[in-house]
Amino acid sequence: MLPLGGLKPVSEQWAPCGALTAGQDPAVLGPGATTWLSVTFDVLIKCPGPLPVQFVVEYNVQAQPAASTSMPGFPDLGHVPYAGCPAAGN
Repeated sequence: MLPLGGLKPVSEQWAPCGALTAGQDPAVLGPGATTWLSVTFDVLIKCPGPLPVQFVVEYNVQAQPAASTSMPGFPDLGHVPYAGCPAAGN
């Protein structure tokens, strides 16, 4: 979810926890298993500030209706340095 716009998702990947390279889609995770979701975004504005990113993950549990959960994301990109933009707090 990108409530303020300003970003466009361009790719996503599932991999083992902490991995930076692509893995397989976790079609099935066993009890206690974990996976890592990575999403790459294009920044659509010159000097991003408070552009929150929130994640909603949909999943199925065997023999039960689909469900979803909200995951922590990033509340603000203002601290990320961008060439030609004033430093955060200025």
